[in-house]
Amino acid sequence: MKYVVVIPVKNEEDKIGSTLTSLIRQTLQPKLVVVVDNESDDKTSQIVKDFSARFKYIQYLSFSGEKAYALGGKIVQIFTVGKKHIDQQGISYDYIVKMDADINLSKDVFSKIASHVAKGDKFGIVSPLAYIKQNGHKVYTSTPDWHTAGDFKVYNRKCYEAIGGARQDLGWDCADNLSAMEQGYVTRVFRDVYYEQTRPIGRYSLLKGWKRQGVGAFKLRYNFFYLLLKSVHDVFKSPFFLGSMYFLWGYFSAFISQRKRVVTKPQGKILRKLLWQSLFHRLKSGGFYLFQVLNFKKKHP
Repeated sequence: MKYVVVIPVKNEEDKIGSTLTSLIRQTLQPKLVVVVDNESDDKTSQIVKDFSARFKYIQYLSFSGEKAYALGGKIVQIFTVGKKHIDQQGISYDYIVKMDADINLSKDVFSKIASHVAKGDKFGIVSPLAYIKQNGHKVYTSTPDWHTAGDFKVYNRKCYEAIGGARQDLGWDCADNLSAMEQGYVTRVFRDVYYEQTRPIGRYSLLKGWKRQGVGAFKLRYNFFYLLLKSVHDVFKSPFFLGSMYFLWGYFSAFISQRKRVVTKPQGKILRKLLWQSLFHRLKSGGFYLFQVLNFKKKHP
């Protein structure tokens, strides 16, 4: 597996050093790592340049994009700039990785990914499973097997080109999976390969994130009944009632303003089928958050 990495950054002086260090320690080394800096005004650029001076396969690229951009699309714009920079150098690779700057990797992450993709399935987009550390414990994210993570995506180069790249819009990290499936590729989260997300999420950004999820639900053509079920379920999640209200606010504000959809009608049909399958699976397995809370209370009265 020959792979290259693009890391979009802006003011990541506290994170980028550890992320690059974890890439350097990989047992399966990348052919090239390009850090695309979107006008950082802290020490990010100097940190990356210091790494670049010691490791020739790490490159620093400065980028100044347009100030106005579609919500959720700037990160894709920066990633695309990094990919173009790599392609202009004529570097041969099979997979291109989009990574955020707040990720830590164990040294065998890419070796394990390579082992999986070599098994013969037509993998188009893959991701490891993310976790965060809380009170000394690892808490793993809950995501369907097909929904690869936006902060760590490994694209098969042929698949990426077949789907026309990622879309510069909110919901891009779901839409690319649907486009890949439409082209006959498999998207997969490898649940035996892990990475750490190191950025804490504050209350303000969390509520803002709920609203963006609602906007994304409209742009991704969610079924309205599924939307209501999700909202009722999420009332029991932190920040409890507020999260669901912000989610619905985002959806209906997008509906009223008739925001541009990020997926086609056929892709929306694929997504709705996947969402219902996921819902019934979680219902059968007791995987809903509310069930987990009730079971915990039974065990700890």
